[in-house]
Amino acid sequence: MGLTERERLSREVHAVHENARQAKTVFDLEAKKIQKLDDAIDEERPAHAAAEEELADLCVELSTLAERAAQADDRRAPIERLPPGGPT
Repeated sequence: MGLTERERLSREVHAVHENARQAKTVFDLEAKKIQKLDDAIDEERPAHAAAEEELADLCVELSTLAERAAQADDRRAPIERLPPGGPT
């Protein structure tokens, strides 16, 4: 193996090391971004759970109000069928 072959191989090894270093840098930066996103998700999780609970409560309340409205309509129907001025 001549000196030029050693130099070529040395340059290739150096290039591979440089590529690996750059890849590790990118990997580390992306890992930090992922960690920040995970942290943001962890912070939002309680608020999301509270919103889901509030939504469930509102659905129950809406259902209750709809049932009451239906009952009021049922009570109102016989009254509306009465002749004007009351029974004769």
